[in-house]
Amino acid sequence: MAKNGLKYYQADTDRFNDSRILRLVNTSEFGMTGYVVYEFLLNEIYRQYGYFLPYDEDSLISVAIYWRLNEDLVHNIAEYCLKIGLFDKEQAENNHILTSKSIQERYSTYCKRYNRNPDIEARFCLILPQNDKNTPRNTKNHPQNGDARAGIGYKNKKEIIKEKGEKEKSADATFSSAVADPELNLEEKTEIEVVEEKKEQVVKRNEFDEIKDYWNANTSTAFPAITKMTDKRKKLLRARINEYGLEAIYRAIDRAARSDFLKGQNSRQWQMTFDWFILPTNFPKVLEGNYDNKQITSQNNGTNISNPNNGTYADNAERKPYSRIQELGRTRFNLEGL
Repeated sequence: MAKNGLKYYQADTDRFNDSRILRLVNTSEFGMTGYVVYEFLLNEIYRQYGYFLPYDEDSLISVAIYWRLNEDLVHNIAEYCLKIGLFDKEQAENNHILTSKSIQERYSTYCKRYNRNPDIEARFCLILPQNDKNTPRNTKNHPQNGDARAGIGYKNKKEIIKEKGEKEKSADATFSSAVADPELNLEEKTEIEVVEEKKEQVVKRNEFDEIKDYWNANTSTAFPAITKMTDKRKKLLRARINEYGLEAIYRAIDRAARSDFLKGQNSRQWQMTFDWFILPTNFPKVLEGNYDNKQITSQNNGTNISNPNNGTYADNAERKPYSRIQELGRTRFNLEGL
């Protein structure tokens, strides 16, 4: 996802009267710290991608480092912001991003002001053009491509739903005919691309089952077993296969099974799950060996011993609290004395 952020953004003067903000700052657990974290996340949304921010460990650690806060506290504040509606909870759960309808509307306003295309991805979009005050009402000069949620089409919601239903019916009918008659010449049928896609999905299901069996057979003592390949898991796994290839999935599983850190030997006794493994921000880290066991040299006898904490997020008893944040802060910002 290319970064397309803004150099500045405006804030509403009545934001302190927002009931959600009032709930956030009046919680005994967070207080004003909650508002500081929320405003920082909001700033990063506009600065980095314009209308969203990846909801992952890296984003939360950045907040913790900047404000010298505990990462768990930052995570709890972000979850509370989702709970009270400052960010869209569905987008966070399904697409692992922080965004909201008001954020996207404000971003679209800025883009119009500077003659930029908002280019909001369809799966992230929470606004429709006809409901956006900044969308041109005259559609004669704007070609309709049917993708209203992408911010570039101008068909109303009823037309979109109707077209989608008709296409699905046509595709299902053609696919059923193809299964019933193996000699059917599919090239003569309409919606052939959809039929081919459905045929391909049959093959993909076999891949998913093989990966599930491989995971359960090779990581049964290390990680929780996969009981069902849900549609959400298939979608994320298919994306990783398209990005890195099928063989990379198996290599990453093997690598994870050898990582003591991912198996729970860390300060929080956290253990990797399959859902965490297939996220776009986590999979490449496992594949590239970020969580491999590190070899450290003993000063006493010069022998190599394994470091079960992976040397990345280790929290030894001798370290001070928030040492993980301090270590990352020195690396990222070249600061001393965090």
